Amino acid sequence: MNRGWVWALLVGGLVVGAVLAAPPVREELHWRWIADSTDPGTLKRFLNRWPESRHHVEAVKRYDEATWRTVVKTNEARLRWYLGGFPSGAHRADAEARIEELVWERLSRERTAVAFDRYVHAYPRGRFVAAARAQRTTVLADDAVFEAARQRGDRAAYETFLTNYPGHAREAEARAVLADIEGRDIVDLLAEKKVEARATGSDIRSVTLELRRLVSHPLRVVVPVGTFFVSRDGGSQDMVTVAGDDVTLTGDDWVSTSVQAACAALHLDIPTDEVGFTIRRAPAQRELQKLMPVLDRAGTDQDVRQAAVWILSDDASYEDLGTLVERSAYTPFGGGARVINAPEAVRAMQLIAEAGIPLADKAIWWDREELLDELRQDDETELVSWLRSQKR
Repeated sequence: MNRGWVWALLVGGLVVGAVLAAPPVREELHWRWIADSTDPGTLKRFLNRWPESRHHVEAVKRYDEATWRTVVKTNEARLRWYLGGFPSGAHRADAEARIEELVWERLSRERTAVAFDRYVHAYPRGRFVAAARAQRTTVLADDAVFEAARQRGDRAAYETFLTNYPGHAREAEARAVLADIEGRDIVDLLAEKKVEARATGSDIRSVTLELRRLVSHPLRVVVPVGTFFVSRDGGSQDMVTVAGDDVTLTGDDWVSTSVQAACAALHLDIPTDEVGFTIRRAPAQRELQKLMPVLDRAGTDQDVRQAAVWILSDDASYEDLGTLVERSAYTPFGGGARVINAPEAVRAMQLIAEAGIPLADKAIWWDREELLDELRQDDETELVSWLRSQKR
């Protein structure tokens, strides 16, 4: 081959290479290569590579169509992704319609009033609004959903029922059960015959209380401070609770508890386990009623609480308070150490004053000098200062 032809071929090859290397040519070759593709990824790569291509409109159209074919039979999330990616897509209306169908299918499977409400809120003019409203009315009259909650019987079941079926025909019943589970006053539960109770004496500091539920759901029985136990034996003391208690009943057996209490009739006998009580919400004496919230907050010891109750229930003097004694095993009869001493008596007086009850009307007011002498001996300077500050 002569040298002229060689140079001609070389130059020709360089020209062809230059032409092929030019962007417009490479773009056109890329388009011809993928023009018939139905793969969204392939079309997307072309659009990313040639954002100013003369085939841009056609490429977007084909990319839209190819993407739609991959999501049309998938889930709600993928359809929403399509709407986000193709705000002006050819199948936007189809995607929205399919999403609505999927939303309706999901919410109607839940079959709760709030689910139907969610559909109507999302699609106030939707294709299934009439069905949603009709089914909402149906479920709100359906005893089965309430019975399902009652079958489970716990707090979560009733809370879920009330959340999912607001306005249900048995909503009030569910709320009443939930209140029982959360805790209600023993006096109310007795009046409604939801619980049975046996209360007997134990000692000067407590009442033995036995409880049994008369309903099928769990029951939390609350015995507040100030609950009054009236002795059925006229010769024994009444008792009043000085610390709150509660008992949760989940079975059908009797459950026993010991409730902290104080005697409210100083000169009568301490009730034994043979003495029964009737249960009242509060003492009849108004001053005791005023004292109970203060006792509830005070967190003081039992002897102080007992002293405060006796000062009000029996107008007890300091000498009267001394009848509460503690005997050792070796001296079961007679003697014994005094339990309520001057510090306990004056702390009890502080609680009474905090309740807004005048101390000057009480017998113990006239024992101040004796109390001050004992307080000084015990180095109770704060109590001395307080007692001296009290005026008639």
